[in-house]
Amino acid sequence: MLNIEEMDLHRAGIEHLFWKRIIRNYLDDKENRELIETVSHKSCRLGHWLYSSGIEKYGKITELRELETTHVELHNIANRVIRSKKDGNVVQADNEYENLDKIIKVIVAKLTALAVKLSS
Repeated sequence: MLNIEEMDLHRAGIEHLFWKRIIRNYLDDKENRELIETVSHKSCRLGHWLYSSGIEKYGKITELRELETTHVELHNIANRVIRSKKDGNVVQADNEYENLDKIIKVIVAKLTALAVKLSS
């Protein structure tokens, strides 16, 4: 049975996959809301958890440290996608989106590994 933190980790993976879809829709002009560059790695649910209690409680676990580093990079890439689109550089935005797609898969794998580690 999963505890609350593990469920939050699985939910964080789903939320980041959903967020990736929103960004794709934004690139394809299917998303009406204005996305802003200041998508901070600290402002999503995972970031809130990491910087409020996750690192404090589990900071010695390798999987968590790796997750944090990858999570920061994911948000940096997402910001580059959004900035490129806003600047009218569609090719660059699409190239960065490819990087986003790859790193989202890594994030989901790291979230799963951390959830497994916390459950053992």
